[in-house]
Amino acid sequence: MMIFLLGLIIILLVFLKSGKKKRQFLISGVIVIVLLMQIPFFQRAAAFLTTQAYVRTQHYEKGLKFQHVEYSSAFGNYFVQYKSSHGELYNFQVSSKRFPISVVYDPFAPRP
Repeated sequence: MMIFLLGLIIILLVFLKSGKKKRQFLISGVIVIVLLMQIPFFQRAAAFLTTQAYVRTQHYEKGLKFQHVEYSSAFGNYFVQYKSSHGELYNFQVSSKRFPISVVYDPFAPRP
């Protein structure tokens, strides 16, 4: 996880060749985001926003409506529940606890 963030910072610094102030602002922003992601409220919000973007891009035509987010300590991931217009409930699993930005289970995805 930290390697990912370090790589992201390095890539952004390469693209931001102009000005020391911009680099400092960028680094400060990344540090603030990493610190905020240690607070459960922001972790839940990140899980919600991740699935919201995923559902809108992958399953827009299904008309899913957000229901709730909950953390499962047994799985170490967040489960975000959506309801279809027909009343059926669908759960998306978002990983990881500290930085929930990856949908690891999609109920509509084909299974092997």
